[in-house]
Parts: sequence; C-alpha cells; structure tokens
Amino acid sequence: MKADEQVVHSRLHVAVTSPRIMAESVSDFIEGLGGVGVEMTIDPPGPVVVVNAFFEEADPGVLAREQRVLEIENHVAMLADIFGVEVPRVSAELLQDEDWSQSWKVHFAPFAILPDLIIAPTWDPYEPKGEELVLTMDPGMAFGTGHHATTALSLRILREVIGAGSVAKVLDVGTGTGILAMGAALFGATAVTAIDNDPLAVAAARENVEMNHLEERVTVSSQDLAEMAGPFDLIVANIIHDVLQEMAPALTYLLRPTGSLVLSGLLHGEQVESISATFAGLGWVVCCQEKREEWAALHLVRG
Repeated sequence: MKADEQVVHSRLHVAVTSPRIMAESVSDFIEGLGGVGVEMTIDPPGPVVVVNAFFEEADPGVLAREQRVLEIENHVAMLADIFGVEVPRVSAELLQDEDWSQSWKVHFAPFAILPDLIIAPTWDPYEPKGEELVLTMDPGMAFGTGHHATTALSLRILREVIGAGSVAKVLDVGTGTGILAMGAALFGATAVTAIDNDPLAVAAARENVEMNHLEERVTVSSQDLAEMAGPFDLIVANIIHDVLQEMAPALTYLLRPTGSLVLSGLLHGEQVESISATFAGLGWVVCCQEKREEWAALHLVRG
C-alpha cells in the first residue's frame, strides 16, 4: 500500500424488525456474530422491536457482506419458525466512517426507564427535572442500555425492596453495562458488587460506574459466582431461565436468611412456573411478580 493511501473502513448496519417475543434471541445471535452496538429500539405501544446492529471492519467486499446478511436472514427465519411468528424483515446498509457515529447514536436517546429514572447516553446530556435521577450510559460493546423490558421490571422491584430498608449489600450477577448495579446504588444500597464473565461487559460497567461517580458504592468484578463471599442482603440476576436454574443453589447460599432475590430474563408462564418450583425446593417463595408484554421479573423471599 502506498504511503498516502488510506484503508477505507465501512460499517454494515443491519436492522431486524422483530416481534417482541423473539427480539432478545435475535439480539443475542447478532452479538455472537460480532455486532458492535447491538441495541433494541422499542415503540412501547407497538408489537415489534427493531434490533439494530453494526459490524465494524475494513471493507470486506460485497460478497462477504451479502453472506453475513444471508446468515442473519436464515437464522431469523429459523427463530420465527420456533416462535411461531411471521419471518421478520431484515434490512442492511453500508456506512462509511463519517456516517458511523451518528448512525449508531440515533438509536439511543434519553428515555425514562422508570417514571423518575432517566437513562441518557454520554453524547446527549440530560438535565433532570424535579426529583428525577439520571444514569449516564455508554454501552460500548456490552449488552444493556435499559430498553429491554426485563431491565425495567428488575429496576422497579429493586427500588421497592431497597426503598423499604434493610438492604445494604447487593450482588448483581451478569451485570452487562452495570445498569442494575448502579440503579441499586441510586436507590440506597451502600455496597454493590457487580460481576460478569464477559471482559467487554466488565470494562463497560466500570466505565459507566465511574462516569456516574458511584465508585464508592459499586465494585465491578470478573469473579465467578462460586468465588463470591457473602452473605448479601439482596441478589439480582437478569439472565435467562436455564442459567438461573443452574445458579439456584449458589444464589441461595450467598444470601442472608432474611435476604431477597430478584430474578428476571424470564418469559411468564412456563418459565416462571419452572423457576418458582426450583427455588421453592430451596425454601423460597415468590412474593411479587412484575410483568410487561411476555416478560416477567420475580421477587423471592425465604418461606
């Protein structure tokens, strides 16, 4: 390459207009392909979610881009068959460097995840009104800017439980960008530990904690759940059903006898019934269930 030549970098923007029930599965698959800035744009009254993703790399050529889009289309079609819904529309466009930052940022603007809790991106400062609380976020390549229903449901329960008192020490399992851990700190928890096995998530969460000046209350770690030293007053885990099933004994061991569990990432119905039964076998009872669309979050205490 000549000295005055520059490598032309391009970003492939893929948008999948998906039914809500399968949007998270679409997002997880695209993240696994290496999508940067995967995020879900949700219109609350509507039945669909737009999953936006960007693939950042040197220009791979037309054929490689077409193959990537085809791979996404094929997987989305398979998911649609599993969920029993119409096949979502997949669109793609190629962006040059000068288009990249604005194209990503347009999909993440300040929004109220709770009536008085605002999530705002770093590039769009938000001035709080009245008693509003604000979390400033830069998702980086980690999952979780708060648009998914399970995040809002978890935060709603966290605020109620922590606000009732007697919750000082909190563990957030699978923290992602740190949004639930930071929320717990804002609601009054004084010692929050946030763990994740994804190095990108740990880096993003640490950056977000520092950005919100919560370092004295929130510690982010890559420690495994088995290495944690309890007891905790409250543990929150917004993951998926099968992982929560596997974690049940460890979560129980790490909590005080008077402690609380907040579990989400569950589809209401069969998954909620299954998790409730598993934890009932360990002495837990569901004292509260929050629902939004097909998703649920549970608050459990010892029976």
